Amino acid sequence: MLERYKHEILNQEHKTISGYYTITHEIRLPFQGREVLYVVGYAEVDTSCCGTGTIRYALVAGYIASWKQPQADGSFISQVELIREEDQRTKIESIIINREIVSQVSFL
Repeated sequence: MLERYKHEILNQEHKTISGYYTITHEIRLPFQGREVLYVVGYAEVDTSCCGTGTIRYALVAGYIASWKQPQADGSFISQVELIREEDQRTKIESIIINREIVSQVSFL
């Protein structure tokens, strides 16, 4: 099943109720004859009543089916196949942790 993934502008702050997040880069990772799309970013909690902090993370969109199709509003959409198999998730997470400085890896 394919899902739409909307690419965000890199290095742009997105305000949240307790701070902001920024995606710093996106990667096309070769994996078992396919390509996996993931992004790396950080979130800053600086306006919360309960404390402050920063986290670097990776978000795995899925296997790339189509890449960055332009939209009328100037954004880009890729089609991805979500990664559901736990053994594949574990292997991909391990690769990302060894390549990136992140505290967590999440999957769509």
